[in-house]
Amino acid sequence: MTHIPNKKIGLALGGGAVLGAAHIGIIRAIDEYDIPIKFISGTSIGSLIAALYSFGLTWNEMQEIAVDLNWLDISTLSLSQYGVLTSCHCNRHCEWEESGSF
Repeated sequence: MTHIPNKKIGLALGGGAVLGAAHIGIIRAIDEYDIPIKFISGTSIGSLIAALYSFGLTWNEMQEIAVDLNWLDISTLSLSQYGVLTSCHCNRHCEWEESGSF
């Protein structure tokens, strides 16, 4: 990638439950094209992918997590004014260990 002086690239990842796992493909393309990401954020599943990226996981490691993950364990159907899925079960699956790994 051509270096653009005084410019920093940020990445915002959206939500979308299982569809949000497609963000891993975006991370892969960013890696393959050597695009320097200075800022990353996300909402819902996008925030989980952003956190994994911030912790230094590669797209391969994220893909392994996504493939092994039982998506119904981290989201359940919930009819409300805010959406159809809720991530209330996600916290118990995202535990930070002292070793710095999941």
